[in-house]
Amino acid sequence: MGAILKFIIFVFGIFFVLSLLVGASTMHKIIQLIFRGRRKSQNQSQQKNDKPITQDDRIITYKKKEFETSAAEEIDFIKLSVSISELIETSLNSFLISFQYKYK
Repeated sequence: MGAILKFIIFVFGIFFVLSLLVGASTMHKIIQLIFRGRRKSQNQSQQKNDKPITQDDRIITYKKKEFETSAAEEIDFIKLSVSISELIETSLNSFLISFQYKYK
């Protein structure tokens, strides 16, 4: 029983010394962050269990995981060496041919 009491006094002594070194408000914020983090994670796990999971949610989750783990595919790019004037000429020719075909 004496060992437990010594441990508790030691822990409070460490907190007291740290609060003198870094400030009481800083220690208070550190303690709040430690214990709030646990509460938030508990609340999130409870909220997840409250919502019923639909089939669509399962499919979306599966597709996301499948996409994230899929390997990237190699794609070969073809460089087009067509000038703008050739492109315009070809487009105008095809337009004129289709226009002549419609109004014959």
